[in-house]
Amino acid sequence: MATVQKCQACGASVYPEHIDEGRAGRWGGQMLCPICYAEKRGLKPAEPAPQAAPVATAAPSEQPTGDEPISLVDASGEAGESKIQAMGATRITRQRTKFKRPTTVTGHGATRVRTFHAKIQAEPIEFMDTAINDWLDENPDIEVKFVTSSIGTMAGKFPEPNIILNIWY
Repeated sequence: MATVQKCQACGASVYPEHIDEGRAGRWGGQMLCPICYAEKRGLKPAEPAPQAAPVATAAPSEQPTGDEPISLVDASGEAGESKIQAMGATRITRQRTKFKRPTTVTGHGATRVRTFHAKIQAEPIEFMDTAINDWLDENPDIEVKFVTSSIGTMAGKFPEPNIILNIWY
């Protein structure tokens, strides 16, 4: 098993594959790394990788000094409420669709359905209860006509049994 050696000129590592490829070796009794070996042989050492284009930065007068707070700016360029939130701190909202048929508040006939689901464990079911109650609070024009429930396996990374509630309104 070959070991890594040290360049006796600069202290860099000399790997066995460098010696096997002829890029590093002994010169004047000293083990040399690929760069030192190329210099001794009168060759140009390998060119360093090109640097990436410099990143545009703000003018020095715009740089924060560390004493003043930094505000987050939304896509419109306006400073506003932070978009950073803890996981689970707020519930996920659905895109609201504009339907043609109005909801009926007469107690007869459902015109729409909303589906909720949760894993069959205490905390996810409590979260689903909160989501349903929030949805009902946000939509006072909704009159629940009936609810169906079923148990099924939801597809995902790990298929797990879920309770699925369909709320007809």
